[in-house]
Amino acid sequence: MTKHYEKRKSLRHSASPVLTYQLPLSGNKRNVRGLNHSVSGISFENGSEIKPDSIVYVRRDQCAPDCLPGENCNGCRSVTLATIRWCRKIKTRETEFYRIGAKYFEF
Repeated sequence: MTKHYEKRKSLRHSASPVLTYQLPLSGNKRNVRGLNHSVSGISFENGSEIKPDSIVYVRRDQCAPDCLPGENCNGCRSVTLATIRWCRKIKTRETEFYRIGAKYFEF
């Protein structure tokens, strides 16, 4: 598992699990691909935009197979609520998608 050192509070760990997210009241569930996670949040790719400050329900089927116990696994939340912090549109020749960052609710 690759570690990313950035100007963030928490160390981010690369992971590409399949996630399911749901916007409250929509009833629609979408499967997306995770990019990385930390103790405080997760980023993923999605085919549609999610506005910052939206609250989403996130479900993750399993932690990455090479996840080590400790701070790394604290970011592998199986079910949680999160607030969308940023959403960036990515365009390639073949397609366009959004990279999204979400901050976990603290319980």
